[in-house]
Amino acid sequence: MGIFIVLFGLIYFFLSKLCTAVVLGLVCLLFSAVQNTGLKYEQTFKITIYALTIPTLFQALHQILAPQFYYGRFIYYCIALLYLWFAVRAIRIKQGEDSNKDIAL
Repeated sequence: MGIFIVLFGLIYFFLSKLCTAVVLGLVCLLFSAVQNTGLKYEQTFKITIYALTIPTLFQALHQILAPQFYYGRFIYYCIALLYLWFAVRAIRIKQGEDSNKDIAL
């Protein structure tokens, strides 16, 4: 019985992270449109998967150290959104540098 609980717990964990990644991928696509980077959803989804690494570690520590702390989810999504915003910003800056190099040549 315990094996099934662990198995279904892992499946639920991965499915919930996948659903979160899909939604945040759309948010990252919105950030891309606002910052005029022209990213496609496939690219924003990859960025989102990277962006969820640190918040997932935070969430694990939150559940272990302070499960009664109510603002854990808020902090989780704030970290992910900040990461996405600055990742898209870094891509925009990189695209600007690349276009300036092409003009200089």
